[in-house]
Amino acid sequence: MSNTPAYKHPLYVTWRMMRRRCQTPNSDGYESYGGRGITVCDRWSNDFWTFVEDVSPKPGPEYTLDRRNNDGNYCPENCRWATREEQAANRRDTVRVTLNGEERCLTAWALIFGVRQQTVEKRMREQGMGALGALYLPVGRCGARKRKLDPIVAEIAAFYAA
Repeated sequence: MSNTPAYKHPLYVTWRMMRRRCQTPNSDGYESYGGRGITVCDRWSNDFWTFVEDVSPKPGPEYTLDRRNNDGNYCPENCRWATREEQAANRRDTVRVTLNGEERCLTAWALIFGVRQQTVEKRMREQGMGALGALYLPVGRCGARKRKLDPIVAEIAAFYAA
């Protein structure tokens, strides 16, 4: 415990908002958290200083508290500090794709394959392609630049395209 009042601690707002989203039905975000059955473990819900002990130190101001499993509760085993980019890849609606035993979000694979994410999503949505076909299909027709794939990625893509 600290001599600092809890409300002055830099993690107090994080703790308070986490509890509010899960425990207060009329708060913003409740339907996406408490309304879905997401809870805060007793260890954290009942003791701010225990929460601080479990999650400190916060790596930097650009990090926010993230649940590894979006359907899981707020507890030491399921929480981490993450950047906006990491959190964006860990949303419920994020498309996850496994290639050669490696799972990544569709955005990460699009970057690796050199295709815009929007192009991949459009191919999947409008043309009914699977993720691999949408990633591997060459981009553009009229003089679009050829993309160079990492040799390992090219081998994986060729295998799945065959």
